[in-house]
Order: sequence, then structure tokens, then C-alpha cells
Amino acid sequence: MFPKQQRLNLGVVEDRTIYKNKKIEKRFLRLFSRKVVKLGFKFGVSVPKKNVAKATDRNKIKRRAYSVIESHSINKKNIELLLVLKENYLEITDGESLFIKEFKDSLGELESQIV
Repeated sequence: MFPKQQRLNLGVVEDRTIYKNKKIEKRFLRLFSRKVVKLGFKFGVSVPKKNVAKATDRNKIKRRAYSVIESHSINKKNIELLLVLKENYLEITDGESLFIKEFKDSLGELESQIV
């Protein structure tokens, strides 16, 4: 988990405007991003209750997403990212590995667009 200053707070109007920015869409996820002028990296994960009913599963998905982003080099850039889950990958065989691969591919694609 990231420190509080590195997490997006979707309750704040300023952070909520990220939905209007660049979007990468895959089978399991939508990844919204925007460059920021101020120094720092911010990241948020949104797992709708409609897609994943159990809170333990939603938390598991968030932990997986945070672990991927912590190990990726994109967290050194001045960028804000929001990951929104579209489909529950826990119900699919090998879904977790597919989700992680898709997420890493999206981050790589996004990083190449930034540079």
C-alpha cells in the first residue's frame, strides 16, 4: 500500500477529474492517466461492488494491483493513475495471471506514450 499522499482520493473533485483524461482499456481493466506538473506519483484502484461482491476479494484485487505498481518503474514519474476493474478475474481459471499480465502490458504501453 502506498502512503496517503501517493493515493488518489476520488472523494475530492480535483482527483475525480482523472476520468476525463487518457484511457487504456483491456478485458479486465480500464487505466486512466494524466501527467501532473507537481512532483510525485499518485495511484488509485477502484473495484466496483457490482463486479466483485465479496469485500475480501475486492481487497485481494487491490493488493495485487498495488504490488504490481510498486515493482514497476512508472511509479517514479510525475503521473496520476487510476485502475478500474471491469470484470472479476477471480472467477476465471488462471484469471489472476491474465490480469497481472494485462496490467503490466498497460503500464508498459502507458510508459512508452509518456516518454
